[in-house]
Amino acid sequence: MLDVENLSIVYDRVRPPVPAVMGVTFHLSAGDRMGLIGESGCGKTSLGLSIMGLLGDAAVSGSIRFQEHELTCMKASRRRLLQWRKIAWSFRTVRKRSIR
Repeated sequence: MLDVENLSIVYDRVRPPVPAVMGVTFHLSAGDRMGLIGESGCGKTSLGLSIMGLLGDAAVSGSIRFQEHELTCMKASRRRLLQWRKIAWSFRTVRKRSIR
């Protein structure tokens, strides 16, 4: 259902370019769920935004396929038909607990 192969993301509008994700590969079948955990700045958000087509200014290489559709080269108007209807991302914000 979702196949990510050799995905790399580089923020190349800054000097020097910043590699955010390098060579990520995974497969999710229908009904599967995946959580991403890691240190701050390790590329979790960049990976999720690239899958959703919300990344903006960055160079993306590799393949993101959803239901046999290659998302990395799909026109934005066609991709919007899939976003939030067929493929979604649950953004999570961390709540800071106040200490009294």
